[in-house]
Amino acid sequence: MSDLRKRIIIIGAGPTAIGSLTRICELMDDKTIEPLDITIFERSSHPGGLASTVTDSHGFSWDLGVHITGATRYPAFLKTLQSAVPEWHCIERCVKADMTHVIHASNPQDNYVPYPVQSSVPYFPDEIKQKCLNELNARFSTEQPKEFTNFDEFSLYFFGKTLQDLFIRPYNQKVWTVPLEEMNCKWVKGRVPKVDVESIQQRSTLSLPELREYDSKSGISFFRQVLSFIFF
Repeated sequence: MSDLRKRIIIIGAGPTAIGSLTRICELMDDKTIEPLDITIFERSSHPGGLASTVTDSHGFSWDLGVHITGATRYPAFLKTLQSAVPEWHCIERCVKADMTHVIHASNPQDNYVPYPVQSSVPYFPDEIKQKCLNELNARFSTEQPKEFTNFDEFSLYFFGKTLQDLFIRPYNQKVWTVPLEEMNCKWVKGRVPKVDVESIQQRSTLSLPELREYDSKSGISFFRQVLSFIFF
């Protein structure tokens, strides 16, 4: 009787492949499935795919992907990720966007606003801030389309033209390297945070020092954590 095992080939060694391999090994360990011969083909010299970090010849480390290993709603993925590295060096995330083309402050640091930018409208100059608020509120007076043809239509409806032109379009075209008109909307769930218009309006009444103090304590910092679980 032949003792040949069934063979599985996994293409690539990124997060999806590693997750699949982990689950297959779990099923083999508890004898839910028969032992398998598994081969992984990866063109790079290291695993990880877009979830990996590489260090160049000058000692700088670069994350290859964007948000690939960020906040997740899937405990199994988080467990696999944690088990892949024996010891973690955790750093509190503090990310800001350079909005010099909008704010034009003499102090360069004042041109940076917290992510997500669509929730940092209160940091914009008054005229632009008001345009964004008007456009964000305008969607409540129009019926939401049952579906959107592309991400351009989606972002225009939910964020308005001003915010789309200032940030949504240039940022996403840089990240995804294609025009918004060529992107569908299936990917936005779990990736594009909603905006709380009421919160933005309330924070827009604060002076810049008051806004920074508010956001540092319970405003945008807390708001960003909540947004990790509230998406389109």
